Amino acid sequence: LPHLRKVLCFSLRHAVPIKLELYMAFKDAAEEAIFTSRTCRAGECTYNRVFPFQHWGGRLPWAILYPMRRCRNGRSTWPTACPNRPLELLHGWNTREYTSQSTAA
Repeated sequence: LPHLRKVLCFSLRHAVPIKLELYMAFKDAAEEAIFTSRTCRAGECTYNRVFPFQHWGGRLPWAILYPMRRCRNGRSTWPTACPNRPLELLHGWNTREYTSQSTAA
């Protein structure tokens, strides 16, 4: 199934082909959570267990992403912004999609 909040970009013009996936999500500051789908009735919200936050009941805890940290991307010496707890993010992403593929997560 296609993801309604996913943008996919490909580039084959470079020596190394690039695939970039961007996921759109929402912040709930009151709950300190990131989510992609929820249902609210009479002021009560229920988070839907949908891609990619199923592992966390549909709502990624804020502390996994924030505060953002500086890290190195590959061999580059230029720092980049990274999640606060990147291994925990990869471990739970899309019902542990990367757990079986990585020795780090």
